[in-house]
Amino acid sequence: MQHLYLSPIKSNISKRFINFVFFRLKNTSSVVPKVTQEIKEAAKEHVRELRREFDKPIKFSTSRAKHWDTADSIVFNRHIGKFTRPVLIVTILINMFYWGYYREENDIDDMLSMEPWQVFPRLNLEYLKTAERQYREAGLDTSQIEVKKKMIQDMFQPQVNEEVRVKYK
Repeated sequence: MQHLYLSPIKSNISKRFINFVFFRLKNTSSVVPKVTQEIKEAAKEHVRELRREFDKPIKFSTSRAKHWDTADSIVFNRHIGKFTRPVLIVTILINMFYWGYYREENDIDDMLSMEPWQVFPRLNLEYLKTAERQYREAGLDTSQIEVKKKMIQDMFQPQVNEEVRVKYK
């Protein structure tokens, strides 16, 4: 691997040789550098002129911004068609009439009007357990809550309630 390593002196000499061979041989004629130099100067001058021109303030009266209406940036859809607003209002009124008065109730409406424990009966069991605990803490009668709780448990776990009834009889 040491033969691949070039010392800084050797690499510098090789760079100079490559630069001399490739870049000196291209620019041998004296006319070409003058022409390219003139083109470069003309391009630089053109860029300077453009910068001077763009650095000047823009006159509002001669710009395209003069024709811009500022209300367009403030009011949304100011130039909508003349029938758009009435059609939109009529459509909303028809939908309100249909959904509020004309539509018949269906099974989804019945489900939405149900109590949560009618949809999820086990939720009622948790509610009754909480109510029973609160009644006991308040010193009230919990017999009705216990009856309802047994009814719900009979629906979901009849074998457990039978075992409990057999033990207490």
